[in-house]
Amino acid sequence: MRYLAAGERGPAVLLLHGWSSFKEIWWSALQALAPHVRAFAPDMPGHGGTPLLGTVQMHQVAARAARFAQARGLERLVLVGHSMGGNIAVELALAQPALVERLLLADPAARPDVMPAFTRSYL
Repeated sequence: MRYLAAGERGPAVLLLHGWSSFKEIWWSALQALAPHVRAFAPDMPGHGGTPLLGTVQMHQVAARAARFAQARGLERLVLVGHSMGGNIAVELALAQPALVERLLLADPAARPDVMPAFTRSYL
């Protein structure tokens, strides 16, 4: 997964963007967080520079996000999800609760049954 990172010490924060977005949406947040935490903003599969590679369901995206964190030695996360990233964050927190220390959801798309039809193709 392509990603941006900022900060060298403190808790690990993983920022997950929404559908049709990209890692750069978190640029200002990364800069603000850098003095206090280690922050990471990956491109979700199928967005920006990260290919899908068969990742077509939210639980698969959550698994890739977990592998992303584990590959960087992040044992506990503050997980931030916006829109579709909120859905991914919920999936990840449910699948691997020991990995998620805190969960912050901003306008999460956590109820795909009430989302517009055009978004369901990705879910």
